[in-house]
Amino acid sequence: MGSTPLSKPVLAIITAAFGFSWGFVIVKSVTLPPVWIAAYRLALGATVLSTASALTKTKFPQFSKWVVGAGIFFGLHQILYIEATHRTSIAVVTVLGAAKPLLVAFLGIWLLKERPPKAFYGWAVVAAVGVVLLVAPKLMAAETHWQGDAIALVNLFVLALYYIFVKQCRVSGDAPTLSLTASIQCIGFMTVIVPALVTGFKLPSLTNFGLVALIVVGPANAHLLVNWALKKVNAAVAMLLLGLIPALASLWAYLILGETLTWIQICGMAIVFVAIGFAQMLPTEDVA
Repeated sequence: MGSTPLSKPVLAIITAAFGFSWGFVIVKSVTLPPVWIAAYRLALGATVLSTASALTKTKFPQFSKWVVGAGIFFGLHQILYIEATHRTSIAVVTVLGAAKPLLVAFLGIWLLKERPPKAFYGWAVVAAVGVVLLVAPKLMAAETHWQGDAIALVNLFVLALYYIFVKQCRVSGDAPTLSLTASIQCIGFMTVIVPALVTGFKLPSLTNFGLVALIVVGPANAHLLVNWALKKVNAAVAMLLLGLIPALASLWAYLILGETLTWIQICGMAIVFVAIGFAQMLPTEDVA
């Protein structure tokens, strides 16, 4: 079945992209060690979502290997994503992230027996080219940080596996979005807190706590929208729609922070928007 333009699941993912798009800047502004940013972010997110699940009497999913795996991969993603953002340029993290739709597509064929429509591959490549053009000036100006780049690469695989596991949770059983996301964040916190405590306890300043809370309110809760949509949307197509993130982040930097946009970047942004525009009209359900 094909999707209608801006169907509810597609709209949910595009809305999530808006939330994710300003997470990089906030994370970069927090002065805590990355593992403690992840720990506080997950603790606060897990508390809020678990409380909401209890108040709404939402049934919690059984702790299957898919739920536990999703939580572990999410916790690892939080550490790696924040560590990479602190150690290397956001441009590098963004460029590597452009490969996520294709990686999720290949993993989905292997692990989920899920095949995206054939046109997906073409638009995924077009979107990746747009992302590269979009961040090219920053990428060329950035210093080489091999450790940060390597961490960003590992994070790409961990994040892809996280989405694969969430997709399986959503289609294989009764896993309500709210309680599933709460469970994932609880497991993620337990994954993160041990290495965090090994590094020594770090108490956040009021400013740092406020920034972490801001992450939970915006970018972190965008995961709710993606997790809800994954029940209806092919995981690889969902990742392609999230390709809006770098374009939107660059736009906010221009409008709010006064950063310049070159013609190359504007062309890259236009290519991304065109690719996403056509991608949201692709069939969104699994293709046998």
